[in-house]
Amino acid sequence: MRNEIAITCPCCSARLVVDTHTGQVRNERARKEKGKAEDPAADPFGDALKNMKDAEKTADSRFKKAISSEGERGKKLEEFFEQAKQDVKDDDTPPPSPFEFD
Repeated sequence: MRNEIAITCPCCSARLVVDTHTGQVRNERARKEKGKAEDPAADPFGDALKNMKDAEKTADSRFKKAISSEGERGKKLEEFFEQAKQDVKDDDTPPPSPFEFD
């Protein structure tokens, strides 16, 4: 048994795919009107190219930000390690003997 049905809207002639269990519209396809020309100013390839360039810029900026944060993280870890080495160097207590744990 199918879980969805396709209906044509009487108002706008759009094609609707409706889930029979929930009653929600899963897919909607608007009908192209005959005689209407597409907008001549619309350039789908130009828009796609612009979107690709914007995505490339965004990815590049995110990559640079990640690289700089990793560099800062490395510096902080190096400082922490040097501080720990200094603390061990300043501490005069001998390390515990493994035979004293009994």
